[in-house]
Amino acid sequence: MNISVISYDGDCEFSQMLHVGDSLKNDVAGAQSVGAWTVWLNRDGVPNDTQIQPDYEVVSLSEIPEILRLKR
Repeated sequence: MNISVISYDGDCEFSQMLHVGDSLKNDVAGAQSVGAWTVWLNRDGVPNDTQIQPDYEVVSLSEIPEILRLKR
């Protein structure tokens, strides 16, 4: 499952963006390639056996507000 929420503001840089995705390869690596902060939504708690390192890892979307508070 891929959940996408997109917010666009002409004054927003990629470095100010937080991308949440459930795929390390498609979501996390892609967002990191443009300089966005990343959250890996790992609902099943599977081990990360890749070289891709998200900025944050969560098991539930309910954890996102806390990350947003940290980023302020």
